[in-house]
Amino acid sequence: QRVLSIDPNHGDARRSLERLLRKLEKWGDLVELMEQRVQLAEDDQEKLQLLTRIAGLQEQSLKDPAATLDTVWRIHGVEEGNVKHLKKIQILAEHTERWDDLARALTAEVELVESPAEKLRAREKLLVIQQEKLNAFTEALETVDAILVDHPEHVATLRRQVDLLVATAQPERAADAMDVLVGRLPDKEKPAA
Repeated sequence: QRVLSIDPNHGDARRSLERLLRKLEKWGDLVELMEQRVQLAEDDQEKLQLLTRIAGLQEQSLKDPAATLDTVWRIHGVEEGNVKHLKKIQILAEHTERWDDLARALTAEVELVESPAEKLRAREKLLVIQQEKLNAFTEALETVDAILVDHPEHVATLRRQVDLLVATAQPERAADAMDVLVGRLPDKEKPAA
């Protein structure tokens, strides 16, 4: 470690220390050493490789999903166009009940995916998180509007729209939304006249 404190890029010393830390299963120290290397990394590819290894250690060896989540966000910051990272963030955010992180990842996914079905799936999940976990009714109504632009017949979203308008004390809009919903329901689900 002394050699690395003098010359943090000393490859032989770094590799030897990494092997020793792995052998001793000093995962926290190994992560710390790798974090130093991230700070010194000269290109994004090297940062990405190191951060990926750090996330793997945090998840598998340290069993720390919150730290893993933070590291995967950093990975996403280096490689923003990769939906795979957002999917991992979603899994970790749900596991750790970090609903703001989940909403942020779903919002980013909506912007990245091209398939209407994938956009709908991400928006539906975002809507549930906004409404049920974050109580962010204004944002949830914005998500409803986005879904209904592309899928005006989407009954589940129309139902949520009515609930949200009632919850936000907008009775006139709720009544209008209810009329639209009833018009879209299959006959067997329509209320009796």
